[in-house]
Amino acid sequence: MRNLDRRWLVAIVIAVVAVGVLAYQLFFNRPPEDCKAVKDLLDFNNSQGQIIAKKTGDGALPLADYQLWADGMTQRAEQVTSADLSPHAIRLAELATQFVTKLPQVQNPAPGQKAPPAAYEMAALNDQITSETKTLTDKCSG
Repeated sequence: MRNLDRRWLVAIVIAVVAVGVLAYQLFFNRPPEDCKAVKDLLDFNNSQGQIIAKKTGDGALPLADYQLWADGMTQRAEQVTSADLSPHAIRLAELATQFVTKLPQVQNPAPGQKAPPAAYEMAALNDQITSETKTLTDKCSG
């Protein structure tokens, strides 16, 4: 009989722990409501990246597609209103716009020509875009 009592005690402890974990997940560990807007921003970024990558394969820079990407990022960033997330979303959209403004400076280089300074600036912008994207992904991955 004592073993049966111990099994019940263990089962009750497990049930209490499970309910506690569930309650924590539901009430305390939820991502902000604004994560829906952030996920829309990140999904758009990914889908546009794929479109641009397909068109860039032949060496051309699809300027119009890059501009659509930057404009779409700005529109979606404006939908993020959380005080915790909005600065990152806005920064990401600003970086996308800065990236696009540098594109004409690297388009159609002469054969054997050294990379223009804008190419290095774009690489730095790309690193910052990656960083902001990761920050938003981490904050909304719950």
